[in-house]
Amino acid sequence: MQNAEYHTIAGSEPNRHKVYANFRPRGGVIRVAGKLMQLFLKFLKNQSLINKMRLLNILGTTVVMFVVLVFFSILYSFFARQELADSLLAEARLLATNTAPMLVFQDKDETRKLAASFKRTSNLLRVIVFDQNNDIFVELISGGEENTTSYRTRVPAIHRDSTSFESQKLVAFAPVYVQEERVGTVVLEGGLDTIRTNLLLFVYIGGGATILGILLSAHILKRMQQWALGPILDMSKLAEKVATDKSYHLRANDDGKDEVARLATRFNQMLERIEAWDKKLSMELDQSRESERHLDALARTDELTGCPNRHAFRTDVKTAVDNAVKGDETTALMFIDLDDFKQVNDVHGHHYGDVVLQIVSKRIKTILQGTDTLYRLGGDEFAVLLTGVYGEKSVAGICKRLIAAVSKPIVIREAEETITVGVGASVGIASCPENARKTQDLLRMADLAMYAAKNEGKNSYRIFELGME
Repeated sequence: MQNAEYHTIAGSEPNRHKVYANFRPRGGVIRVAGKLMQLFLKFLKNQSLINKMRLLNILGTTVVMFVVLVFFSILYSFFARQELADSLLAEARLLATNTAPMLVFQDKDETRKLAASFKRTSNLLRVIVFDQNNDIFVELISGGEENTTSYRTRVPAIHRDSTSFESQKLVAFAPVYVQEERVGTVVLEGGLDTIRTNLLLFVYIGGGATILGILLSAHILKRMQQWALGPILDMSKLAEKVATDKSYHLRANDDGKDEVARLATRFNQMLERIEAWDKKLSMELDQSRESERHLDALARTDELTGCPNRHAFRTDVKTAVDNAVKGDETTALMFIDLDDFKQVNDVHGHHYGDVVLQIVSKRIKTILQGTDTLYRLGGDEFAVLLTGVYGEKSVAGICKRLIAAVSKPIVIREAEETITVGVGASVGIASCPENARKTQDLLRMADLAMYAAKNEGKNSYRIFELGME
């Protein structure tokens, strides 16, 4: 609308002078600034050298500090917007993950409850859940009714998670998929009032700090009465900075041929030797740390599948249980045992069995979320740690997708030979702190659930129940 108004005014002859007139104050400001600068330079001519340096330093400090303030204000605004976008997108993804089974079964009540819980905790303006036909399934709005036509027309073209800033709000889109089939879309709308408020507060505090810094600089510069002591003071500050921050790359000003210049030259030579020694020591330390990290990664990684191994699993499951007991997050443990894997080894050999294990591990990883971890415990046994689990429906959905992915036929082509094999997965699940509050109890219950799934037949899962003890 602003561009349209501008062209309408500028396009008509009577109003064209009004448009050009808007630019005249800018030229006036430049002229006034030029005159003030001339008066300031004229004033400096009648001042002593010390006063000239003091005033120029104060002026330079003022300009730099205000430029830095503006730069950090822009930088803060950018990162604040990015953080808000990431947070809103994460909430949209989480809501999309949890509403997937509700959209499949057309459960509007549960979807509305879940959306309301997000809206209460996330300070959102609007929560909209579209169904598979891009019709509104559930909608929660703050501050009265608003038009949703624009969202309804945009949803079909959105195929992955995304965010967009639109005038005074931020919108996050998260398509909902179930087994690679899109069943709906989640749209979250949040306001930008928090960013504006925090930015104003940052500017006020930064402006006050800038003014205080300028006054402090003026007070310090006023004490510098003898210009001849300047190089010595600078060298003293440099030595202090080097000793405090270990900034051996800094150098003293050694211009001239007097005693201070010769002292600065010797000081720089000493810094050069220290810098070379420090760089060599840093390189050796970096190489040592890199070797330690590499050895630690090898100790925690399964060589065949690239998954964390049993050693890593023991450490991580204890940490996850401790966090769950403290109330930080809910943890679910899945034990996975492959069905018919022994037949692959017996008929085709261990080489093809290793290939099957690599393919199965990759398929399982595609089912898991970013916070979930797959471990290979040995042989055809795997384990998965699920963090942030919200209920049996979510766990059951993961298990179903996992079993379906593993059960797909595996085609292996090597040289001129092509074989097709099939394996299944029996999955047992136990959660903490719901089922157990100790690591050993959680492992035992997940193991019992896995054997219960095996007893019921192949390609099945069981969630731990008290009757399994």
